[in-house]
Parts: sequence; C-alpha cells; structure tokens
Amino acid sequence: MSRCEPWRLQELTLLIDDLIMTLRSGKNPEWANVFGHFGYELRRLGPRQTGDRSELSRLIRSIKPCLARESSFSRLDLEGKDPEEGRVLNQRFVHLRARLRKALDDIQERLIEFVN
Repeated sequence: MSRCEPWRLQELTLLIDDLIMTLRSGKNPEWANVFGHFGYELRRLGPRQTGDRSELSRLIRSIKPCLARESSFSRLDLEGKDPEEGRVLNQRFVHLRARLRKALDDIQERLIEFVN
C-alpha cells in the first residue's frame, strides 16, 4: 500500500463527494446514496492510512461496474430546473465519471505488487 499515495485517496474522496452533489442536483438521490456509501467506506479506510490493501481493492471492484458502459449509471440523464441547467449537469456528470474512472485505474495500478 505504500505505493498508493494518500493524496490519491483524498482526490478519490473529493471526486465521489462532487459526484454525490451533482447527482443530488440532478434529482437522482438513489445513485447519490450509492456513491455516498462508497464515500463512507473510503473514509473508513482513511484514518488507518488506507487500511488493508484488500479492502481498498474490494471497494474499487465495487465502484468500477457502476462506471462500465453497460451500467444504467452510465446512461443516466440528470434533470435541471431548465434545459440549460440539465445540459450543464450532464456535462459535469460525464466529466466526473471520466475523472473517477481514471482515479480508480491509477489507484488500482498501484495496488499491484510485482514479484521477481
């Protein structure tokens, strides 16, 4: 776990928090609650300096299917007060999903131990 820098987990926490706020703004509290749970699990690992490598890996494996193209989450359309706000929310949503996927891939890559 020493190869997974603490700032990466902080970034992941902030991305999840931002995604939760975007989902709530887009009138989708169900998915916001799902990611709220993921955020809770991530924070639970935090005080122990990222905790056990297997716990973090399990959490990443739980989040990644939500970001898959086949998931209903990827096809989600957020609603705004007006069409312009909805467009802005959906752009932000797409951007956050991409950043979250990249952050998860980076962390997961650092969890791999290579043995000679």
